Amino acid sequence: PVYPSLPKGAQQFHCKNVYDGDTLTLANGDRVRLLGIDTPELKEKQAFALEAKEYTKRYCHGKDIWLSFDDNNSDNNKDHYGRLLAFIWVPINGKQWLCINEGLVATGLAHAYSPSKSKKIHNYDKMLALQKMARKHKKGQWKSYKDCSVIVTPNGSAFHKCKRKGKAESDCKHLSRSKHLNVIQASVAYDRGCHPCRNCLG
Repeated sequence: PVYPSLPKGAQQFHCKNVYDGDTLTLANGDRVRLLGIDTPELKEKQAFALEAKEYTKRYCHGKDIWLSFDDNNSDNNKDHYGRLLAFIWVPINGKQWLCINEGLVATGLAHAYSPSKSKKIHNYDKMLALQKMARKHKKGQWKSYKDCSVIVTPNGSAFHKCKRKGKAESDCKHLSRSKHLNVIQASVAYDRGCHPCRNCLG
């Protein structure tokens, strides 16, 4: 997650406040959602939510940060809440740059996240590799991780809870109309770039 230089076109802003691990507010009032990741939810008091917030806060709160975007079209750089979708960069050691998005995944404080299989960020393979490494070394939320059977669909980007171990049965409302259900290990689903369903595994 550390680079010798900023990506081309990165823009400087001042961070006013860090809301949680993957959301912050700029001095101009714009809210930013870190692209390509998902951190535990503070509201729901999920494990490691505070640690994720502290990580982002340590590097960003009250400091100058640099934003880069995955799309040159500014209209595509906002989510349906109007938040900017960006990678955040901060200087470290006086001559290197840390990508906060990748740093959170590397330390086990965020999952790599893509809302759809068709539209993936440019460094998604790297995000998945960092996530796999964090899981292997039991960092952050991977510390107490236990692999289990989950359900996936051929084209879905989420995986779902099995009603019974090893059986393609689920009570999740998002699977009520799905016919082609497959059972795989959660670790395999993560490595494929799937994320936990927010309804049945949230």
